[in-house]
Amino acid sequence: MALEVKEKEERKEKPKLYVIDSRCVPIAEEELQRGVAVLQQEITLEEARILVSGGFISAVRNEFNAELLSGILNTYVPCNKSAVFLHPGDIALLFILHDPARIDYTLVFAHVITPVRVNLEETIKEIEDKYKDFRKSMLDTSHPKKRKR
Repeated sequence: MALEVKEKEERKEKPKLYVIDSRCVPIAEEELQRGVAVLQQEITLEEARILVSGGFISAVRNEFNAELLSGILNTYVPCNKSAVFLHPGDIALLFILHDPARIDYTLVFAHVITPVRVNLEETIKEIEDKYKDFRKSMLDTSHPKKRKR
């Protein structure tokens, strides 16, 4: 396997999803010292709505952005000025507002991992494959068909 992801052994809590109004992903200092990578990919509005539908932690620090995101995502996004720091396994939906007047924005999926040193070409291919699989699973809204009476 070209890419292995080490989970922090002492960290027992499950990965979290954050909504952040920033281009930057806030990483915990101890994780930065160990070495982490942040995989990022622009996603569609539909994918973002599916992503947040299971719940999230708001790290949106600007009230205007929180109101705007609430309307865009069709779910309440509270303003939260508390500092948050991501750890390996955590996921973030980054909201990048380019032009507030035109409501021009980009949505980015970010996943924090701890990579093991590996062959770079193989790692990139595997990351791309994993993202494609993840994206398919996010968009798979198929449900078991109901029986006809």
